[in-house]
Amino acid sequence: MLNTKSFLAIDFGAGSLKLAEFEVNEAGGLRLKQYGLKSLGAEGAQETTREAAILKALQEMLAEKGIKAKSVNVCAPGFHVFSKFVKLPPVDSSKVTQIIQYEAQPLPSPPKAILIADNPDTAGDFNADIAALDSILSPKFSDNLIRASDITDPILLRSVLTNAWNQGVDLVTYAGHGAIDRLGSAGYLTIDQATNLQNALRWPVVVATTCVAGQFSVPGNDCLGEYLVRQPSSGAIAVFAPTGLSWDAEASLLNHRLAVFLRSNTFPTLGDCLRQAAADHVRLDAPNMPVWIYNLLGDPALRFNVPRDLWMGKPAPLNGQMLLTWVGGKPPYQVLTTSPLQPLSDWTPVGSPTTATNLLVPIPPSLTFFRVKGS
Repeated sequence: MLNTKSFLAIDFGAGSLKLAEFEVNEAGGLRLKQYGLKSLGAEGAQETTREAAILKALQEMLAEKGIKAKSVNVCAPGFHVFSKFVKLPPVDSSKVTQIIQYEAQPLPSPPKAILIADNPDTAGDFNADIAALDSILSPKFSDNLIRASDITDPILLRSVLTNAWNQGVDLVTYAGHGAIDRLGSAGYLTIDQATNLQNALRWPVVVATTCVAGQFSVPGNDCLGEYLVRQPSSGAIAVFAPTGLSWDAEASLLNHRLAVFLRSNTFPTLGDCLRQAAADHVRLDAPNMPVWIYNLLGDPALRFNVPRDLWMGKPAPLNGQMLLTWVGGKPPYQVLTTSPLQPLSDWTPVGSPTTATNLLVPIPPSLTFFRVKGS
């Protein structure tokens, strides 16, 4: 190939396409003639659109540079070329038992949340962060706000937090500084406390949009998140936390988007909530910090055990009729209908109240709207 007049080197990167044209000089070495770089954008990160994004970028760069070389060296990301097999360690049987017990617990009414704020400083207004979370969660959750600016003694704050945790709580979320072994520089919750929690009655989902509290990959140094989820009968049922450094201005936005989904709880699993919150954060907030630094320590198939908001599914035809389905809410349910839909439409009951979560109705001859109300 080096006997040819010139050749290309193309790097199909994960986020950009890089191209360089070389020629062989008189001494047998390489001379760089020209180069270019073009971002693949959001389309380059999606499997379904990546090929088209690469082809478009390559065609544009070849045209812009006027490249005539016919020989090419290609470099592609390893994860697009090689299959990697990972052997996952077995889940401890006590953790499986804990997950089964968690999902079998009666739904709390109301669910409880602890919202913890570090002292505000140049890194972020953590009090404002949890105030915004409180406004999102409080229509459903009974929120306990613990602020370092109100409880200035770290030892007292640690005691208040531990006591509230031990009483049983469904969601714990933290805004502030953190380290691999703690929440807060002063240690509002440390790995030592995590091993001494006594909340056997109820285990929370923990959301820690701080720094490195989920860094599980340091040999010989388990992170706070690991300590919380590995307790056999206390601690947390799952922890969502970063493996690296985060930036509060963006981390708080991710936390708020996740809180919306945790409050409604209309997704089937905790993993679905986290995935959608991360996707919305990337799409709507355009963060600079990569969202993949956040990891779930726990079972993504876990059902978040708080009441679900009432949510109606898409009607489906069944045996010449239409099947209406819904999830969440509290029975008995009443299906209502109206046509046409207007601001002051009268909604007419369809049948009697029911404890079921589906109803078969005749297919209406014209455009008709349905809704369902819980008790």
